[in-house]
Amino acid sequence: MALYQRIMVAVDFSSYSQAAVNHGVALARPLGASLTLVNVINQRDVNTIERVLYGQSDFSLVDYIEQQTEERTRSLQGLLAEAGGADLPVETVVVVGVPYLGLLEQIVEKRADLLIMSTKGRGNLADTVIGSCAQKMYQRCPVPLLSLRPEKKKG
Repeated sequence: MALYQRIMVAVDFSSYSQAAVNHGVALARPLGASLTLVNVINQRDVNTIERVLYGQSDFSLVDYIEQQTEERTRSLQGLLAEAGGADLPVETVVVVGVPYLGLLEQIVEKRADLLIMSTKGRGNLADTVIGSCAQKMYQRCPVPLLSLRPEKKKG
């Protein structure tokens, strides 16, 4: 039995997302593991859009979430194709919520046994003021967490 059978990759579509998906594919292939790519539409953003759309009859919040889900699903598939993982058993998931809570829920729901995520490398002040999804995941993740740091620029 493989150590990891269900690998989950958190994708925020930052410039580090491709590296996270690449690592997921590289680990899943030799282990014969399935891969789940997860993106969370931030509830804070949905709340803002809801306020902006209030009273608009031509476009609804449901339309916005459906549009975002479709676009993000296509983007997840693009990252997977770029990583060369089209031959793997892969599921893409887009949910709405608080990012770290959405990831924790998906870990349980999909029975993941490893989470891969990248860090954006924000400073401590930003983490103190607005919080860090990665920091919250380090504290609460119920499975091993592979954290990818941004590559240092050469030169």
